[in-house]
Amino acid sequence: MHNNYFFLRQLSKELNERIAGAILVECFSQQKDELILSFILPDKEDFYIQASLGSEFSCLHFPKTYH
Repeated sequence: MHNNYFFLRQLSKELNERIAGAILVECFSQQKDELILSFILPDKEDFYIQASLGSEFSCLHFPKTYH
């Protein structure tokens, strides 16, 4: 359900508005099949995208903080 065209179209629209003008600061992985993207938004707020890319299930998570 979360990987269909209609959901991803809305998600990409929201992400485009949210991270427009942001700077990608870090891109790393701490586990197999995982990617963390760290952005600094124009208002100096941190924004994280955690992508879990497992073969069984893949999803995006947007944590408020990441340690």
